[in-house]
Amino acid sequence: MKNREKNKFIVNVAVANLFSNPSFQSAVVTQAVLGETCVILDRYENWLLVKQWDNYSGWVHQFYGTVSEIDYKSTHIVLDNAGNIQSLDNKKSIRNLCFGNRIKIDPLIDEPLVLLPDGQSGFTNAQLGVLEDLHNDRSGIIDLALQFLGAPYMWGGKTPWGFDCSGLVQTVFFACGINLPRDVYQQEKNLDENTIDQSELVAGDLIFFKKSEKVDHVGIFLGGSRIIHSRGWVKINSLEKARNDYIGDLKQAQYSCVSVNNLLVK
Repeated sequence: MKNREKNKFIVNVAVANLFSNPSFQSAVVTQAVLGETCVILDRYENWLLVKQWDNYSGWVHQFYGTVSEIDYKSTHIVLDNAGNIQSLDNKKSIRNLCFGNRIKIDPLIDEPLVLLPDGQSGFTNAQLGVLEDLHNDRSGIIDLALQFLGAPYMWGGKTPWGFDCSGLVQTVFFACGINLPRDVYQQEKNLDENTIDQSELVAGDLIFFKKSEKVDHVGIFLGGSRIIHSRGWVKINSLEKARNDYIGDLKQAQYSCVSVNNLLVK
């Protein structure tokens, strides 16, 4: 039997940066998280050009993960902002965890035993969700987004260690079982059939903003003219001029309102 090519890259750290070029001096374009299986498109020295589940691609250094011929079969998602995996003797931490990490749990062990992509294993007390049972509703979207208040802004960021605006939206919705594209303009285009009038907005819907003919920001509507978004850090602002947290430049740039009704489980 012909051997299958090892064309999968599996992230083996909590967060791995993906770069525009095979160099740490190039721009970070996005991130991949522990347990994510990517497809290898190209190689250059110790760098791999990989494609993620959302079809986004970038260069990642090989020491962030393992190369395999098969996918890593994640069973759970980490729901705590931070955590760790302890060695089997519980004497040392063998891996940090953050929200959105996708891990495989041994179903035969009562205590959560994590089986890592590189073959190591250890216990965790992090809050976990079963990937197959991710539930989505408007309150869940809001609760998850509020969990990240104060997290810093980071271009290309997708975790509580740093979010950009579309990374926050994608991460929150993924944890609710909803797959959205990576970039803000892609998200707006993907959802343009769900555009609604501002008066129809319900908490959990999305508002997109546009400057210089380009959609470049997104926030999650909380109700009462407020949004939660990542701009400097994850924060709540109002689009109502009379409020102290009014953010006028975004109000002027408001472009479209999108309902998430069609994305929710009926």
